[in-house]
Amino acid sequence: MAKEKLYEMKGLSRIDQTVKTEYRKGKGTKSTHGWYCRVYTNRKEYRKFFADNKYGGKEKAKKEAVKWLKQMHKQYGIKEGFAAGPRVNLIPPQHNSSGWHGVHRCHTVTRGQYPDTYWAATWTEHLANGKIQPKDKAFRFREEASSKSRNPRTEAEAKRLAILWRANMVKKFLKPALPFKKSKIAWIPGQDIEELDIEQSGIFNIAPPEYEIKNREPFEKRIHALKKPLGDIAYMYQWDEIDYEFGRGIISPTHRCFWLTDGARIDVLITGMGKAAIKQWLQPDPYYIERGHQK
Repeated sequence: MAKEKLYEMKGLSRIDQTVKTEYRKGKGTKSTHGWYCRVYTNRKEYRKFFADNKYGGKEKAKKEAVKWLKQMHKQYGIKEGFAAGPRVNLIPPQHNSSGWHGVHRCHTVTRGQYPDTYWAATWTEHLANGKIQPKDKAFRFREEASSKSRNPRTEAEAKRLAILWRANMVKKFLKPALPFKKSKIAWIPGQDIEELDIEQSGIFNIAPPEYEIKNREPFEKRIHALKKPLGDIAYMYQWDEIDYEFGRGIISPTHRCFWLTDGARIDVLITGMGKAAIKQWLQPDPYYIERGHQK
């Protein structure tokens, strides 16, 4: 009994959510009910969603979820006590305001000194003696209200540098799941991506917004065209878990999306000339949950 209880606590969670929808045909609701599994090993995360309607009910879905967890633990030699402990955390907590894990805005006040405001990047380094040492780096900027600051950097630039620095540190611990190849294929026909819109991009631990998916299309080769302009930022996303068979969703002439095998959706929106925003929503997308097993 203790062993089964451990599997309920480590890497297994329940999702019961109902979201409102609004399409051209009218308003309604969509529900997502199932078991969400996570396994961490070798600095990688494996996730899978077991929907109730796919496996014949809540208890049967839970049985399949626990079975999958046990198989993954046996396959990778994971001890039960370490079943849900990521070595490199890529997921920002819910109170994170920047949308990027390890990047936050700081404001400190010291008596007798001017207030200090900056963007900080935090990470951990594995030392030769086996210990883990936390690290951080501050990126200060010029505040409009302060006449004493001589830093010419804007706040947006400071945040951008903090995100890039964090990505570089993560790169030391992670290997790319897919090769970074140069490609002339545009993500959207006629619109090449040259730069990431960092201000509108990020990884968000909330349900994805509701959009009408008008159609789906194959896109495997186009993923290289998308990853090329991201550079080190690409290490923040889980490219090895993309469901290529399910296809890429067409939302509008400038908006596409694709899904991970656990149901999480990634939106790609062209925001300007050669600029694109990428948003990864970590909670399962009802659209994928409803249609993913009917591929």
